[in-house]
Amino acid sequence: MAIPTRYSRGYGPYTSTLPGVEQPAIQGEVFIKIGELTLNTVDVALLFLCPLGAALGVLVSFVIKQRQLNSQLDSPNVMAVISSYIGTIFSGIVLGLLLALFFVGAIANEVTALARVVALSILLGYQSRHLWYSQEGVIKKLINKQLETMLESKPDNDKSPPTTP
Repeated sequence: MAIPTRYSRGYGPYTSTLPGVEQPAIQGEVFIKIGELTLNTVDVALLFLCPLGAALGVLVSFVIKQRQLNSQLDSPNVMAVISSYIGTIFSGIVLGLLLALFFVGAIANEVTALARVVALSILLGYQSRHLWYSQEGVIKKLINKQLETMLESKPDNDKSPPTTP
């Protein structure tokens, strides 16, 4: 009979009493197994806490910019302003979910590692509006550059003005 050992395989500590058989070292730890995918409690917590942290970061950015928010809520298009803010909160949630998916299975099964990633999601939620707008600007510049190269490579005889009857 083999001596139980503790080692880490990327999903947390395991004990092995038989060759090729893995059992959780901590019996109270919850594992979700879907086919070949195994999620531990830290992974599940990431998937829930990162989007919530990003939404919290978006709300903090709204509180800091409260003067701007109050002036926009006094405008006649209140529903458009509210829907814009709801959309920004949703984009923060999506950003938090993307961050969680980057770290699922990649961090140690410790509370401190989870806390660091959730803190990062709060900071990214705070900056989510600026991140999406800067990404939009990069994509616009890329498309404009490709259009310019396509138009420059076109022969000059195709640039004749259309004839009118």
